Parts: sequence; C-alpha cells; structure tokens
Amino acid sequence: MKPAVSTNQVLPVLLFFTSLIILLLTVVPTIYTLDSAELTVASKTLGIAHAPGYPLYLMAGHVFTWLPFGDVGYRVNLFSAVCLAATAPAVYALINHLIHDRAIACGTALIVVWSYYVWTNGIVAEVYAPQVFTLAASGWWLARMAEHRSGDTRSVIVAGLLVGIAIAMHPSSILFAPGAAVIFLLRRVPWRQCVLAALIAAVVVSVTVLYLPIRYNANPALNMAGWYNVDGSFHRVNLQSAHGLWWMLRGQQFENFFFADGVLPTAQRARDVVSWFASNYLGIGILLGVLGLGVLGTSRRGLLLAWLVCFVPFTFFYINYGAVDLETMLGPVYLVWSVVLAVGWQWATEFSPRWAKVSSVVLLPVIFLIVNFPLIKPGSNTEIRERSEALFEQIPPDAAVFGVWWDIVPLQYLQIVEGQRDDLALYNLFQLDVTQLAQYLDGPMIQPGQPVIIISALGLLYLGESDYDFVPLWEEDDPRLDTIGGHRVVKRDES
Repeated sequence: MKPAVSTNQVLPVLLFFTSLIILLLTVVPTIYTLDSAELTVASKTLGIAHAPGYPLYLMAGHVFTWLPFGDVGYRVNLFSAVCLAATAPAVYALINHLIHDRAIACGTALIVVWSYYVWTNGIVAEVYAPQVFTLAASGWWLARMAEHRSGDTRSVIVAGLLVGIAIAMHPSSILFAPGAAVIFLLRRVPWRQCVLAALIAAVVVSVTVLYLPIRYNANPALNMAGWYNVDGSFHRVNLQSAHGLWWMLRGQQFENFFFADGVLPTAQRARDVVSWFASNYLGIGILLGVLGLGVLGTSRRGLLLAWLVCFVPFTFFYINYGAVDLETMLGPVYLVWSVVLAVGWQWATEFSPRWAKVSSVVLLPVIFLIVNFPLIKPGSNTEIRERSEALFEQIPPDAAVFGVWWDIVPLQYLQIVEGQRDDLALYNLFQLDVTQLAQYLDGPMIQPGQPVIIISALGLLYLGESDYDFVPLWEEDDPRLDTIGGHRVVKRDES
C-alpha cells in the first residue's frame, strides 16, 4: 500500500504552480531592454556578457532557447519565471524549518514572489530571479541542517553544492558565505567538514568559470568584455589569463560603481533603500519584520546572529552601489528579510483565534497580488521590440549606429539572433571612451561616405562642442518611436 501524500509534499507543488501561472500571465512576451536583451543574446549565442560574466546563467538560459515556442526573448524570459516560481517552495521549506508553521511559511513564500521588486525580476531575462532561487535553496538546506543538528558528510556535501551554485549564478552571493559559516559553527560542524563544504563550493564555481576562457577562444558574436580603441579595433580582455579572469569576476568593468558615494551611504541613499523596502513589502512587511527582529533578539539569538551576518554584508555593499536600477538588485535582501517577517507574523498571530490567523495567511498574499498585478503590467509589453524594429526601418543601409546600452542591445538582438539588418555596424557606447567620441567618428571606424547614426539624445551629449551637426532620423510621427533621439550625424562642412 502506497503511503499517503503529506501536506509538506503537496504545498510546495501547489506553491510552485500557483506562482508559475501568475508569472506566465505577466512575463514579457519578447525581448526587454538593458541587461535583459544582452543576456538573451549571450544565452542564445553562448557569448560573453558584461562582468562578472554569469557563465552558469548563460548556460542555463541557453537550454531555455531550445523551447519550441515564442521568440528567443520570450524563452529566456521564461527562465526567470520558472526560477521565481521555484523560489516559492524553497522559501516555504526555509521558513517552515525555522518556525515550524506551515501556514505562515506558505503565506510568506507567496508574499516574497508577489512583492513588487522581486516579481519584476521574474518576468524578464535577468540574473536576479535565478540568484534569489539559488539562495533560497541554499537557505532551505542550511535551515534543515540547523533544525536537525546535522553535520553528516551528506548534508555538508549538499550544502557545499548549493552554496557553490548560488555563487556561480551570481558572484555577489559570496557575501552570504559568512552567514553559512556561522550556521556551521553554531551547529558545531567539525572543521574538516567545514573545509569540505568550502572546497565543494569552490569547485562548483571554478568549473562554471571555465566557460569564460572556452567561449573567449570561440570568439562569439557578442563579447561585452572589452572595448573599442579609437582606431576602431576591438580590444578583448584576455579571459584565458588569470588577470583577465580576475578582471571579469571581480566586476572591474563597473568598479566606478563600487562605493560610488563613499564608504558610508548618503542620507538620501539610505532613505531610498528604506523606501524600496516599504514599497516592496507594502509597509506591513516592514512592521512584521521589525517585530520579528525583536522576537529573535529575546528568544533566538543564534538565529538572529546568522540572520545579521547574511543581511548586513550584502545590504551594505549594495546600498553603496552606483547603478541606476539598484532597487531591482536587492532581491536577495528582500529574501533574507522574509525570515524576520515570518517570525514577526507568527508572533503576532500566536494568541489570536485560528480564524484570524488563517484569514491573515489568505488575505496578505492576496493583497500583494491585487496591488502589484496591474503595476507589473500583464504580459503584453512589446514596446522594446516594436521600437527597435521601427528604428531598423528608419536607419539607412550600411550605417554605423551608436547608442547607449538600453538602445543598442535590443538592436543587437534583432541583428545577431534574428538576422535582421546585417548591413549595420552596431556600437554600444558603453564599450567606447565616450569623451573621445568625435575621434572615433573621425577615425578608421567610419568608412568614407558611411552614414553615422546616434539613437539617443544622451548619445548626442557625448559629442559636445564638435564639428558635427545632427539631422533627425525621422520626421513623421510614429507611435513606436520617441520624439527625442535618433539622429544622423554629419560633419558641418559636409552638411
């Protein structure tokens, strides 16, 4: 006679499919902008993305490009959707091991997935949903080890594998390694097994990093690890050298973003982060989390220590990071906050009637769903693709096209992945010394008589006081195109 299926087996499955159905209703049906389009191209071509390279993401994303439906942009977007859907059962298992309350664990899992900034990462091709999933899976296993006081070799090996996969998916996840170490120490895992787990994690990361020198040697169609010299040649960072790999993995390409406002965050940045947290958790999640911190401080100080060692390093690093889309990068922090949210929620309902607790478990996730679903915009966002196709219609044959990241990468997708407009030379201004843009245009990068197009108003600023005039690329109204940006650049004496 087969054993009965337990609630603990059914709930994770229900959480996954409930989350996935909602995500499929909101996932972007084609390419999106910025990193999303770039990661899609790199996944399809097994190319080299910007630092730190994300080799594990690209290999997993490449598998999704084999799906037999939708365009390649949609298929790689689905990778994020599946990862975020899988985050729900992982968070459920993590929370349930910590507080032994299936109802609160279930509600917390749905709140995490349906919180605004986490949800937005699950509908486009981005590294953050897979990062949150791999961290949630690692947290689940570590919580399981802590609950069962297990430090056997099998548990240690699995912990090393999961932590290694999380770091390989996004190198910034190494900032959570001290938290894993604290859990090992609190459980008094023998030092030899601690070293074993660290070695396994290091091996997992090292194996995935081999992707970089291998694909460097293949000279893929997309390589973001390099820059164009003024003479028009492309200088590739040598990813077959230790120096080149270190340059890539440490994110040196974005070193000006590290501690952009100084070692300590500015008051404005601190206010921004608090505002993002409040928006992501609709205020109520912040109140429950603060309550949970108080509960841990009085009754579970070991867990509070492990939580702080996970929360503080990642938050401190990213609160000082200079990216314009920083709020979307804080998914791991929102994930860690869910632990104290659940603890506070459990305490707040501990002495309430059962109907009140059940009502809160049903209502809170539904409120997050109702509030955020229309903000996410159900999966009909084809704006980026339509604009890019309209640009291709306007750009003259054989032109050299320059654009900032969010303008040029969707065009690279259409050209590299779908074979459109092979006659154009597309240049990402991120890979040029923009202070010398006029010298690029005067040099061998541009052939005599070759049309030069800059497709953003921001791009025009880089030419400054030069000898170039700007002729609008389109004159008639086109709802797919904005009214600024999109200019043909000509020498003043030739215009």
